[in-house]
Order: sequence, then structure tokens, then C-alpha cells
Amino acid sequence: MYQTPATSQRLAALMIDVERAVKGDFKRNQGMPDDLSLSQYQVLSLLVIQPQSMKDIATALNVMGPTVVRVVDALERKGLAQRARDTVDRRLVYLSLTDKGRTVQGTAGDRRHQRLAVIVDTLPRDTVDRLISSLGDFVTAATAAGLL
Repeated sequence: MYQTPATSQRLAALMIDVERAVKGDFKRNQGMPDDLSLSQYQVLSLLVIQPQSMKDIATALNVMGPTVVRVVDALERKGLAQRARDTVDRRLVYLSLTDKGRTVQGTAGDRRHQRLAVIVDTLPRDTVDRLISSLGDFVTAATAAGLL
């Protein structure tokens, strides 16, 4: 194992910087539609695939139920998502996108990709390829360790 405390500390510091850069786009609301927060965008992105239960959203985002309820309440107020009870098990509540929510998620995703492209375009192609490969390896390792 080549892991050292210095390696972990450097990786943790870099991850914090990356997280700040990603969240910063939403905090500064640089063109995000409907004053979308990062948490709201993440929920909308999950819903693009299919409706999700509140529990599944909490698990996917690694947050507690009350946090999901606050985010979902805001998405409903904005007309971006809607709740519906399961027809068989009325205890289950599913969240799905509205047409407006699908449009807003697509627009916000496009803006995020454009901002990322600004950064990536400054890097040499081989650096980008290594970054993509390394991040893929990191996600695979985190998944194998039960962290994702």
C-alpha cells in the first residue's frame, strides 16, 4: 500500500476545492434557472431517469429524510417536481419531474457542462484523459468499499 497521511491530506484538500468549485456555480447563481440550488439540481437529475421514492433520493444523495423533504418542498413550490402516493402501498411517496422541471434540469445541466468545458479546454488532452480515467478508478474503488 502506498497510502500515506500526506497523500490522504492532499487528496482531501483537492476534493474540497473541487466541491467548492462545483457548488460555487449554484451559490453565485450564475445563470442557473429558477434560482436552482445544487441539492435541487441533484434531485432533478435523479428524476430524469425515473420517478424516485423519497427514501431512494435520500440514499442516492447520502442525506437524511428531513433534508430531502426540504429540497422537495422547494422543488414543488417552483413547479419543478410533484409528489404522488404509490397506488398499492399508500405509505410510499414518489417524486417525478414536471415538464417545467425537465426543462430546467436540462438547462442547468447544459450550463454546468459549459462551465466545465471552460476549465477542461485549458488542459492538455492527455491530462483530461488521465483525469477521466483516474476519477473513474476512484469511483470504482469507492463503490467497492461500499461508500457509493
